[in-house]
Amino acid sequence: MGASTWHVANATGRAVRLAYGPQGTRRSNGRYLRPLFADARGRRRAWAPARPEPEADELDRLAEAAGISPGDGEVSDEMRTATLRLVRALRITLGHDIDGDPGFGSLLRGAAAVDQMWRSDPDVEEAGPFTLDLLHRVVAAHAEAAAGVDGQSTRRVLAAAAEHWARYPGEGLVGFVDLPAVEAVAQWLAEGDAEDEAAAVLRLRTDEVGEAEMFRMFWARVKAGETLPATGRADRELTDRILHLDPDAGAAHARRAEALDVLTRAFAVGRDASDPDVAAAYALKEAGAYDGTALDTVLGASSGTGRDYTDEPPGDVDLARFRTSAGPADAPWAGGGQTAPFPTWSASGPTRTTPNSSRCPGTATRTRRPPTSSPNSWQPTWCWPVRS
Repeated sequence: MGASTWHVANATGRAVRLAYGPQGTRRSNGRYLRPLFADARGRRRAWAPARPEPEADELDRLAEAAGISPGDGEVSDEMRTATLRLVRALRITLGHDIDGDPGFGSLLRGAAAVDQMWRSDPDVEEAGPFTLDLLHRVVAAHAEAAAGVDGQSTRRVLAAAAEHWARYPGEGLVGFVDLPAVEAVAQWLAEGDAEDEAAAVLRLRTDEVGEAEMFRMFWARVKAGETLPATGRADRELTDRILHLDPDAGAAHARRAEALDVLTRAFAVGRDASDPDVAAAYALKEAGAYDGTALDTVLGASSGTGRDYTDEPPGDVDLARFRTSAGPADAPWAGGGQTAPFPTWSASGPTRTTPNSSRCPGTATRTRRPPTSSPNSWQPTWCWPVRS
């Protein structure tokens, strides 16, 4: 969304704001409102404000102020691109109007110092240029942010970076902060062919791996390593949860490698795989669990979707009426108005512990075999829907 916001601001020459997701319009008390829709997990969206970005002449001045250009009046396109990348990073981190701050020049020099230390480290030459992923990790790892990361601690870390680079020009980032996950991925790439590793993890052909793919894979792998940071019981339990496997201490090493690859691919396509449920769901998606299992549900005039992992013929599910041992009955959530939850139906076949089962997450979570059932039937504890 950031790129879209900057594009509109640059094209119009005005400050703008765009949304990080779907938006709409409605009228209330004679006024028009623009609501933002929450995502599928119920998290609120946000507006992304932006101002026009500096043009060539201003970038030349900023490049000199940051120490990116030598100050002889000759500024290359590469220098302008690097400077603009730093301006964007500071705007996103400290606010879209940060370049109007009296201390912006010092902040820019600090960000440039981090960039130059990063470029001076030969171990991470495959990782691409300065990014927000890098800046956030440098700030969080520095002693100046030991009490927590906020605007003030970010300013202190950038000031320390500028001072460190002035004192030790040419030194790599490892001399400024300790980033074990970044160093581990750099070593992982150094031990093999970087393009082959990226192709294997991202499931691409080697000739499809370019700079963008290497960059995406590197930081996705860093996030995967941060999610599975060590070997031990907790790590094994998380690995088994992600891969949906029963515990097996003898397979821990191979499973951890597989889980790291799954996490890397999940992060690379934009999933928040630091959440174990998200990572586990992505592993199911890769395994094909969502291929051909969708079904439609209805609840009054509303429609929804669900999943059917049984071998029964496909059909719609009416969530408003359920069969019980006493006969058909209205579902407890039917007719509840707009504030009532809309259940999602999920049906599964026999398992070792639940010979016949299905669930409405959030409404019926325990399962049992119904009083009278065929080998292929399935119901939740106290309700089973009417299929059409």
